[in-house]
Amino acid sequence: MRIEPLAFDLESTSADPLTARIVTAYLGVLHANGDLAYGMDWVVDPGIPIPAEAASIHGFTTERARSEATGTPAEMIAQLHAIIEAECLASGRPLAGYNLQYDLTLLEAERRRVTPWVRPLAFCTQTTPSGITVLDGYVIDKAIDRYRKGSRKLQFTAAHYRVQLSEEDAHGAQADAVAAARIVQAQFRRKRLRGITPRQVHLASIDWKVEQAHSLQEWLRTKGGEPAAIVNPHWPRQQRSEDAA
Repeated sequence: MRIEPLAFDLESTSADPLTARIVTAYLGVLHANGDLAYGMDWVVDPGIPIPAEAASIHGFTTERARSEATGTPAEMIAQLHAIIEAECLASGRPLAGYNLQYDLTLLEAERRRVTPWVRPLAFCTQTTPSGITVLDGYVIDKAIDRYRKGSRKLQFTAAHYRVQLSEEDAHGAQADAVAAARIVQAQFRRKRLRGITPRQVHLASIDWKVEQAHSLQEWLRTKGGEPAAIVNPHWPRQQRSEDAA
C-alpha cells in the first residue's frame, strides 16, 4: 500500500518524556514515493538549561536554542496540535515516526504544562475509529521482523530498510522524522503488511506494544539486572496513573 504520512519527531532535554522539555520539533508531509512535499520545524527555549548530554545528541545548547528560537513553547504546542489535527483528522494522513510512544507522551506532558486549554490529541481505538492513526516504525519493525539481530536504533533500522540517514544527520528532528516516515513506507511494501490498512496496523500496534513491553520487562528483570523494572505498555503514548484511575 502506498501511503502519504505526516512525519513527526521531537528532540528534547532528556530521555524521560514525563519530565523532559521539547527543544526542537518537525512535521512534514511525504509523497507516496518518499519525496518530501513540505515541512515545518520549530526551535524553542525550553526554559531550563539543556544538559550537555542532550546537547551532544541533537546539537542544541541552551545558548543556541535561545538564539535560534522560532517562538515560545506554548506557540509551538498549539501549532503542532493544529497541524496534526488538520493533516491527520481532516485530511486522513497517518502520523508516522519512530518510537512515537516517547514523542507523543512528551507532547502531551508539554501540552498539560504550557497549553492546558489546547485539547489533547485523540487517537484511533477500536471504539473510536475516527481518531488519529499512528504508524510507529519501531513497533512495526519489532513485530514484523521479530528475530532480526542487531541494534534497532533509528540509524541502523534505516539502513536495514535502505533509507538514507547519515550519522551526521541523525538526531536532527527533520532528518529523523523523514527517515522514520520512509521506513514506515518501506514496511508497508513488505509482504507482512501488504493489503493491510494503516488503521489496521495502528490497532495491531496497540497489542504489539503490550507484547514487546512485557518481553522487555521480563528480560530486564531476569537477565538485565533490574528486578523491579517496569516497562510502560501503553501506546501510542504512555498512560499516567491518574489517567487510568
